[in-house]
Amino acid sequence: MFWNKKPRFKIDVLGINKPVPIFEETTLLDALQREGISINSECGGMGICGTCRVIVETGELKPKNHLERERSKDFEYKENERLACQIPAVKNMKVSIP
Repeated sequence: MFWNKKPRFKIDVLGINKPVPIFEETTLLDALQREGISINSECGGMGICGTCRVIVETGELKPKNHLERERSKDFEYKENERLACQIPAVKNMKVSIP
């Protein structure tokens, strides 16, 4: 049962003084919104608007998927900028929200 599991990782968000717990394979966007942290997501996490951008300061991530690669071209993201709706948790990480 999902509600009985304990979060496996944590996300430190620069400027917010509380770590955000995150379950393995949960997206960063879902975890942030669950904790009441406001992040823009015009498409509701579908990966098409490119507005839920975060800067990954530290942490291990899966490679960008096809949606992120396309948005990166469209919006000229920097190498460490990622879409929060497309980042599944695989380790602890530190991010900032531009």
